Amino acid sequence: MVDPADGTLNKDVIVAGQGLTVWLPRWPQAAPAAGAVDTVELEWGSGADPGDGDYVLVDMQAFEGPLDEASFPKVMVVAADMLRPDGAYSVRYRVHAWNGTVSQSLPAAVRCDTVPPGGMDAPLQAGIPEQFISDAYLAENPQGVACEIPGYEGVQAGDQVRYWWLDGLLDDPTGVTPAGELEITAVPVTVHVAAEVVRTAGDGGCYVLYQLHDKATNASRISMPTRVAVALGPLPEALQAPTVPLAEDGVLDLADALAGIDVLVPAFANYKPTDRFVLEWGGLRAVELPLGEAPRFPLTVRVPATVLRQAYGNANGPVATEVHYRVMRGDVAFDSPSVTVNVDFHVPGPGLPDWPDPVNPQLSAPRVFGAISNQLNVLTREDEEQDATLQLDLYAPLQAGEIIDIYWDGTPVSEASHIVGVDDLPGSQLTVFVPWSYIADAGNHPELPVYYRIRVPGSPNHQQSPTTYVNADAYTLRPPAPAFQKTVQSQYGEALVCSSLDGADHAVLLQIPDLSAWLADGDVVTVTWTPVARPAGEEILTEAIKEEPITLGEPGFPVTGFVWRVQPYIDHILPIHDVDPEGEDKRGRARGHYSFLLAGELIRSHRHECVVGMYTADGPCNVSFNT
Repeated sequence: MVDPADGTLNKDVIVAGQGLTVWLPRWPQAAPAAGAVDTVELEWGSGADPGDGDYVLVDMQAFEGPLDEASFPKVMVVAADMLRPDGAYSVRYRVHAWNGTVSQSLPAAVRCDTVPPGGMDAPLQAGIPEQFISDAYLAENPQGVACEIPGYEGVQAGDQVRYWWLDGLLDDPTGVTPAGELEITAVPVTVHVAAEVVRTAGDGGCYVLYQLHDKATNASRISMPTRVAVALGPLPEALQAPTVPLAEDGVLDLADALAGIDVLVPAFANYKPTDRFVLEWGGLRAVELPLGEAPRFPLTVRVPATVLRQAYGNANGPVATEVHYRVMRGDVAFDSPSVTVNVDFHVPGPGLPDWPDPVNPQLSAPRVFGAISNQLNVLTREDEEQDATLQLDLYAPLQAGEIIDIYWDGTPVSEASHIVGVDDLPGSQLTVFVPWSYIADAGNHPELPVYYRIRVPGSPNHQQSPTTYVNADAYTLRPPAPAFQKTVQSQYGEALVCSSLDGADHAVLLQIPDLSAWLADGDVVTVTWTPVARPAGEEILTEAIKEEPITLGEPGFPVTGFVWRVQPYIDHILPIHDVDPEGEDKRGRARGHYSFLLAGELIRSHRHECVVGMYTADGPCNVSFNT
């Protein structure tokens, strides 16, 4: 019995199911000697004041004398089922003495209570202050944080509340020292959580929970938790607006998303290592991370592609997007000013499966055919000087006005661009032509990339087909021609004359251009002088040809260009004059070219040809040689 005043039983007695043990003190004139027997009847009645007819016999025992003081108290039992339901009861006993007299005790009150305060449901949440808990709040409220325990049904004298202030939720907080206990005299009741308890728990997201107890030792379920915003210490301040560097050109497009869009956050004051940084992009929580011990300002925060795409949604043009951040201390947010950036991620054509990657594997790859060879994705020397044919299958959805641009080795082929018309249908074949000039400029490559892009006018975005790799070998490299030096302009055109001869050896000079686009030091280039008799015809003076292999990088022969000397004069130049000793027209021609090996192929330059007139009105050029 926990309260003799009203007979309240400890609920554990009832719940144990063993019944109620009743101890009887020695009654006057108890059986005095052996052979004398007193019979005791234990009676149980429902209610605080039952009538005689309301009592029932619950136990009866015979006690043989002598019943002296040492033989007491006597133990009798009220069966467990008599303790239900909860409520007020009365218990008494009647003694049938050995001499036939009957005496009856006064009733004793018994109160059975197995129901927690407020019933079996979890108590309501505790009330908390409207403002967040800060150093300022604790200074203004020295009693601590005021929390209101709401009213509940069945408030009784002796009820108590036990309450906790936790930095996280626990399955069973009863194993943790409570923040306090208080006897309930009326509801609602205000309890106070001491400042030291609040400071020990720290910043939060903290929780207030409580449990109701009554004097029968019944305990309610743990209340529904109340989350409390707590931010202690100097509070973050001087937050400045973030910046988005890639938006400085006026719009964030798909290429920016692919490269990665960063937000820069300037330094601010009074941060804690446990503070959390939260970036919001277009109303979505984009990034959350702890500031840590030593954040490096400006903070550089990458916006996840999934957030960029979700915030843009299904728009088809620029969208003004708000960007800001907040510093979270516990549940308390400190917001920065916002900045608005223009975002345009609209892409014509089918959806991109690997957004923001503009390459869409669902588009058909282009198909390339040579004009003569007609092989799929192969160009041969047969196709030299010819335009190539390119085919592709039109995609879905297809909108009139969309532009399909062809790219050959990364260069847009403007002549092959196609504007989608109303007669174009998804799945139909589009055929365009790639001019030879693009093929020649790109040169030969066993895997030359060819693809197309889809765009709309005014949009910065496109999507791109898979790349087709063409085995391109249609172009024959012909480096620029060399140039004869010290020529004159005659009535017959450019001419080598007596004044063109150079130096004591009377050489003709041939300028070889920069070869570094193809060759390097150590490579060999062969330079050739080919003299031709007479102003017309193809009578090659074979004996006067000069051909010389030159190793680039040796003295006088840099890969960036050099001058080659045609000499001896008598062997290679004079024979042009002497072809017809009796003839009057001593003119001839000279040709210069060079050649080299590149990737196993002999490359021959364009040739330079000019008139040769190595004589004066008196005869051959007046040359002399030191012997």
